[in-house]
Amino acid sequence: MLNTNRRSLLASIPAAALAVTIPATALAANESDATIKAAWAQWLQTRADYNAAPVPEDDAQHKAQLIEEQRQWAIMDEAEETIRATAATTPQGAQIQLWVALIHSVTTREEEEAVLRRDLSAIAAFDHELDWHARLIVAAIRSLDNMAA
Repeated sequence: MLNTNRRSLLASIPAAALAVTIPATALAANESDATIKAAWAQWLQTRADYNAAPVPEDDAQHKAQLIEEQRQWAIMDEAEETIRATAATTPQGAQIQLWVALIHSVTTREEEEAVLRRDLSAIAAFDHELDWHARLIVAAIRSLDNMAA
């Protein structure tokens, strides 16, 4: 009689095959979210630099600042595209994607700062001011928070 339970099936797979397959899958998942997390860190740093820029005092400084702002926006755009195009494999990776979506839905400096801090309790204070799209993004972020806990 042929034994087809899981234990006997796993025992029939060469150990080397299991050793290669499982870590490679786990590594791919970690690399995917590592890519998202690195792009988010780059985005946050560039946004902080952009927000910290001093007010130009003359036309030459203003022109130089405009060039720098274009460079910064290009970096943020590239980071956002990486975040968008990379499949998240953990709740944290998916949350970053949603935080990026949310940053495009907020309209005030206070809301933006709460998103940049990923501060759900601060966002709750102005949830009623958000449009439906943003409120759904916040709900998804909360759900992923619960899954990760």
